[in-house]
Amino acid sequence: MKKMFTIVLALAVICFMAAPSLASDQLALSGQMRVQYHAHDNTNGSYYGWNPSAGDDSYFKQRFRLGGVFTPAEGISTHFRVDLAEGVWGDGFNGSRQGWASSTESTEIGVDNAYLQVDKELWNLKAGQFWNGHGSYMLWDELSTGIQLNIKLNPVTVTLHYAKMDEGGSVTDEADGIAGTSTLYYDCDAEDCTVITTSPSSSQDTDFIGVVLDYAHESFTLGIMYAQLLDDGPMDDSPYGIGIYGNTKLGPVNFSGELDFFGGEIAASNIDYIGTQFYLDANMQVLDNLLIGGQFLYALGTDDEMDKQRTAILQGDEGFNPFGWRGPFGYSYYPMGSAYGGGDNANLPNGGYPAYSASMWDVGGESTGVVGGTIYADWQIIESLQATANLGYATPQEDSFTHVDSFLTFGVTLDYRLAANTSLQGGYFISSPDFDDDTDDDAATYFLSQLQVNF
Repeated sequence: MKKMFTIVLALAVICFMAAPSLASDQLALSGQMRVQYHAHDNTNGSYYGWNPSAGDDSYFKQRFRLGGVFTPAEGISTHFRVDLAEGVWGDGFNGSRQGWASSTESTEIGVDNAYLQVDKELWNLKAGQFWNGHGSYMLWDELSTGIQLNIKLNPVTVTLHYAKMDEGGSVTDEADGIAGTSTLYYDCDAEDCTVITTSPSSSQDTDFIGVVLDYAHESFTLGIMYAQLLDDGPMDDSPYGIGIYGNTKLGPVNFSGELDFFGGEIAASNIDYIGTQFYLDANMQVLDNLLIGGQFLYALGTDDEMDKQRTAILQGDEGFNPFGWRGPFGYSYYPMGSAYGGGDNANLPNGGYPAYSASMWDVGGESTGVVGGTIYADWQIIESLQATANLGYATPQEDSFTHVDSFLTFGVTLDYRLAANTSLQGGYFISSPDFDDDTDDDAATYFLSQLQVNF
């Protein structure tokens, strides 16, 4: 299926390539510099959960981001974006960000976009390393290396996407191999897990394919998408997802939402992926300077230990985060991540997704699903000062395998414009869990401030 999809995509690219372009050299640069101060308790800095090595943390962090577009001819462009000198003051720089061009790069520079683009009247082609995601960014939202073709059939746009996620240890597939002591999968039930290891054998490529149909109308948009990981190795971990999304306006109220379904399996361990999740957002401008809204989330859990909830196909970029901070930070904090550590199944590949076991869609970390929502407000207090606030509540939809009863979250931010393109920003967040056993339910708190310049 992978090779067939690649052939179809290549033929489509060839068929849509046409007329020559006029030459015109141009380089446009943009970027951002920010310096942050973090102070948090009972969190590891990305999601809820006591950090035993440093439960109370405070530190400074910085990032200089530079991006550019070079246009050698009409409709032809190359794009790049790099992060320079990113890291915590006094503790070195972070060279482990997923999506950098190479794990062996100097920690002083990280490349997160490097691609070419060909834009014609009826089609658009991207190839290289770039971000991709669709709808509400629930089904997939990822920085990856691949090819994307948009076919413009106004008012319908067809998107075909292919990404190479893993070469399996060697660019020569037949020579791919994994060590005899490598962990292949975890065979888990409600009580414990058995580690299954491998003998030397084939570990083939992992690829991603996605297809999107977008329809745009003057009063609404509607889309349907399909995404799948294709694992040709012995684990045969190949989940897929189907999503429907859209937005419209009824009177003064803006609506947007998405409904996703998941399936597939980890064939090596007889684990079936399941998942049904729904998201709806409604908001309205009640005053010229005040917007209020609410969000509802629902996801089915399971009480079958061999059915594992899938909440995304690719979600490395973490753009969908209704329970996190609103406002200016561009920084993801997941107030329900690693809530209970997922019990005995913590951080196992079949205990939830992403890699940590709990999430907004699996609040108990054991394929529990969720019933929850938020209310929020964006307030332009004066021309140079904006505030945001959001209050959230979530509880497992299925609680057979978890001691998480609920989560209550609250966040507030302030954004003060010091000068053109220059802001001083601050925010406070609290995440309060409730467990039905003797697990420590101390709240996690997070304070973040930053000085930011855009150019």
